[in-house]
Amino acid sequence: MKQILIFFIVLVLYSITDYRSNKLENGKYKVEIKNRKLIKNEDSITQVQIIYEIFSIQINDTLFTKINENGDTIYGKINYFGENVFTMKDNTTETDTTEIGKLILKSFGETCIELLDKHNDTIFFRTRHLHNLHITINEGKLIKQNS
Repeated sequence: MKQILIFFIVLVLYSITDYRSNKLENGKYKVEIKNRKLIKNEDSITQVQIIYEIFSIQINDTLFTKINENGDTIYGKINYFGENVFTMKDNTTETDTTEIGKLILKSFGETCIELLDKHNDTIFFRTRHLHNLHITINEGKLIKQNS
């Protein structure tokens, strides 16, 4: 019994250490998001096309600046729900205030980002719904840039 308890404590300490290693640090990142787009052709066959969205983001504690490839800049705020789960709201995002929009938001929750794994300067993530973490919207990676 004592060995099982020690093993459990070590396992919990290891997972806390690993969990904290995914925290997003201040700095500039290149962001690559992998989106899937459904396309129907003439024969009514649906195909999946992979599209990559690429932009830069500057993180400063709970604030961010998104710089698109065309030079547009968007400012926003980060709301953390843990060390590796957070939402990002910018000043251009509009909330659907229709009744169905409110029900969907209540059921699925806001779109959140979950940091998964870190390899050197690259952090892999997926976007999900805050109330339905089993549904993956898309995946991507944050690559830390040396400023």
